[in-house]
This record gives sequence, C-alpha cells and structure tokens, in this order.
Amino acid sequence: EVLALVEALVLAEILALVEALVLAEVLALVEALVEALVLALVDALVDALVLALVDALVLALVDALVLADVLALIEALVLAEVLAL
Repeated sequence: EVLALVEALVLAEILALVEALVLAEVLALVEALVEALVLALVDALVDALVLALVDALVLALVDALVLADVLALIEALVLAEVLAL
C-alpha cells in the first residue's frame, strides 16, 4: 500500500513536471509566432507607408515641374505678345 502511494505521488509529480514543460514550450512557441507575425505586419505597414510617401513625393515633384514648365511657357508667350506690339 505504501509502495502504491509512493508510485502515485511520483507519477503525479512526473505528470506535473511534464505538463509544466509542455506548457512552457507551447507558450514559447506562441510567443515566437506572435512576435514574428507582429514584425511581419509592422514591416509590411512600413513598406506601404514608405511607398505611399515616395509616390506622393514623386507626384508632387512632377506637378511642380509641369507647373514650372507651364508658367515658363505662358511667360514666353506673354513676352512674345508684348514684343510684337
């Protein structure tokens, strides 16, 4: 009877240790997975924001260059009209 009690206690202790080890391993895996997912999402978000900013800057630069060309053309036309008078 004492042997059965000792066996039961040892088995319970072993099961508790195995359960704790499995839980720790599962928690570590979940933590690593969440960290990887968060890093991937942040990386994708930063890439999207940088791309959007670059696109906006390029469009603004093109708009500025087109406006400068249009203004220069208008100025040249006005000057030509004035000189023709």
